[in-house]
Amino acid sequence: MPTGVYIHKPLTKEHKRNISEALAGKKHSEEHKRKLSLAQKGKNHPRHYGKNHPNWAGGRYRCNGYVYILKPSHPSCNKQGYVREHRLVVEKHIGRYLTKKEVVHHINEVVDDNRIENLILFKSAVYHTWFHRKKGNYPNGIIFDGRKLNHSICPPK
Repeated sequence: MPTGVYIHKPLTKEHKRNISEALAGKKHSEEHKRKLSLAQKGKNHPRHYGKNHPNWAGGRYRCNGYVYILKPSHPSCNKQGYVREHRLVVEKHIGRYLTKKEVVHHINEVVDDNRIENLILFKSAVYHTWFHRKKGNYPNGIIFDGRKLNHSICPPK
């Protein structure tokens, strides 16, 4: 699970039954029972979400070389609310969200090099595969090509 996002899950019926069986036969004060009940519900522990979590990394993390950015309101974010940075870079440049079929390719094949000059956007995985097999560039399958950018307008980082 990425750093910075931890979700407390409710206790299952089986887990609650195991707790009650463990407490059966023991005599506890009402105060102690109340504290146990709060602890079981997770209300006795401070909530550490986002910036308050000790492992917070600023809403960024890396997985398999890719950089993920926290954007929970993005339409194509994962369950934890993160989107791959290279997709966000292309979306910002072309001015719209990418569809699920569209594939972003890193020209130098370094997946954390997300400069706009290093990215190509294909209509689908088929065109991306053709590109890798060197069967041609298939210009009708390329939506955006970072190799053709004028560097005076968009200087490299």
